[in-house]
Amino acid sequence: MAQKGESQLVRWTTDLLQKNHWWVYKIHGNQWSRNGIPDLVVIKGGVHVWIELKMPGNKPTKIQEYEMSQMREHGAKVIVAYSAMEALEGAERSLMYLAKV
Repeated sequence: MAQKGESQLVRWTTDLLQKNHWWVYKIHGNQWSRNGIPDLVVIKGGVHVWIELKMPGNKPTKIQEYEMSQMREHGAKVIVAYSAMEALEGAERSLMYLAKV
């Protein structure tokens, strides 16, 4: 997430999720990390959700799409969100759905 706008989106999203009692961890890319992993992993009530944040109009890269599909195949809940509210709503939907399963 090199773009300044996306960095702000990460901060807003982190703040909103934490205010709604989600544990939030920002994935920091470096030379040892795997490319294409979503920006955030959030946890609430035992439910883990991976969130890729994008500015409106942007799309996940091919490597991001590949990694997210691999994660989903292994049972991970992964969402792409274009706003902090969309990230919160997606995480909460995952929590409600998985609580019923």
